Amino acid sequence: MAGKTVYTALLQKGTDRLFTAWWYDNGDVQTISQLEWRWLAFRNSGRFSLVNVSAADAVSLQQEVSRLMRQSGGLLRSLSARAG
Repeated sequence: MAGKTVYTALLQKGTDRLFTAWWYDNGDVQTISQLEWRWLAFRNSGRFSLVNVSAADAVSLQQEVSRLMRQSGGLLRSLSARAG
């Protein structure tokens, strides 16, 4: 999605369906590898967050993931500054 590798899943209970995607992100790097984010964090490449996005359909999920990937640098730096 959005040129990046992310985990995706379809959560289903009865007739309810929820499309979801998740990845680790530090504003500069997006990855699904725990080893990669832990190594980069250890080497002082900033804090990583687990980003999880859910939507009612696959198209909406794709659009939201793409939007977040485009703005992730500013979004996550802003959140890190507040938490820091």
